[in-house]
Amino acid sequence: MTTAAALAVAKEFHHAFELCQGNGHKSLDDRRRPAIPAVVNLAFAIELAMKAVLFCYSQAPRGHELVELFRQFPDADQAFVRGRVHYTVEEFDACLDDVNKAFVEWRYVHEQRGLKSVSLQFLMILWSAVCELAEKKREEQRQKLQASEADQGS
Repeated sequence: MTTAAALAVAKEFHHAFELCQGNGHKSLDDRRRPAIPAVVNLAFAIELAMKAVLFCYSQAPRGHELVELFRQFPDADQAFVRGRVHYTVEEFDACLDDVNKAFVEWRYVHEQRGLKSVSLQFLMILWSAVCELAEKKREEQRQKLQASEADQGS
């Protein structure tokens, strides 16, 4: 998988999140928008965007844990994401830990007892930051490829 391909799929899942989330109004049958599919799609979009970043380093990341994927980022990429989120390091780490397994936990929320909560706000901010980084990495790869092709054509 390439950075560009993973990012394209991540954006598809983010679009699915947006469709689930709607505009905040109730549907015609007076129901609220489906929260579970929204969280699952957004968490998976973030996971895929993180993997898109890692693919640019020729890594083949596996798993669904956002903390583990984030830890594999070089320091500069971690700093980029943290800078876009605008939380203190402690706040960021705590929030990331809270949403670490959101994809798996919310995908199987029907099997759990009790109430389940997640910070949709943090997930949305994290998506924006990681997506921006993945787009930056994709563009860097594109420019390198163009330069390589230009060198071969000379």
